[in-house]
Amino acid sequence: RSDQVVRRALLEPGGEAVVEHRLERSTRESLGIWRRPLGGEAPTRIAPPIPHDERFGRTFSTELSWTDDGRLTIQSCAAVACRTRILDQRTGALAAAVDDPDQGELIGVSGDLLVTYAACRSLPCRIVATDLRAGTRRTLAEAAGLARLIADPAGTRLVHELDGPGSGRLRSVAPAGGSDRVVPLGDGLVLAPSASRSRSALALPPGWLLVSPDGRAHSLGRSWMVDPLSGVQREI
Repeated sequence: RSDQVVRRALLEPGGEAVVEHRLERSTRESLGIWRRPLGGEAPTRIAPPIPHDERFGRTFSTELSWTDDGRLTIQSCAAVACRTRILDQRTGALAAAVDDPDQGELIGVSGDLLVTYAACRSLPCRIVATDLRAGTRRTLAEAAGLARLIADPAGTRLVHELDGPGSGRLRSVAPAGGSDRVVPLGDGLVLAPSASRSRSALALPPGWLLVSPDGRAHSLGRSWMVDPLSGVQREI
């Protein structure tokens, strides 16, 4: 129980605590990100509210996710543009912060690369990779639909719908650079995006993605697992 509004919550990878984005109940002002141990210890704040910035306007949503190496990604979005902070929980330090007004919705983090959409109001949209150390940006896709980052034996890969949602084709490419591959999907199938966008989730083997008629894990129609490198599909 909490006197504040818990707007988002995420279980730590080790299962010892939950991290929460809290809001003050009467004003809905952000109270920052808190860590609540599941053993009953008192919660502590691990990141302050993101400050107001006129370039972005009012913050409407804050999403939480983990990187593969256990860092906490905090993305705060206004109507279109977003700001992203990456917290190293081992040290409690802010490992990176990106506040480019052309930054859109988070797709994922791969090492020192932050992969996001550009600040678009709808899809298709450009996908960009921001080097968290150098601050440089590089376009990974000019016009993409729904997208995910997946683990691959050779490293992380970006997989996105080619040319927009429901195009029936998936393109995969390494964010750090390299050759890409395009595989066809079945008619009417849509890539299931992140849980925050699709409001659903399903655990799959590493390297596989979910496709369904409506892009949700629990689709009204049938769903398939797809290997974006080989194009192999298996009905779930």
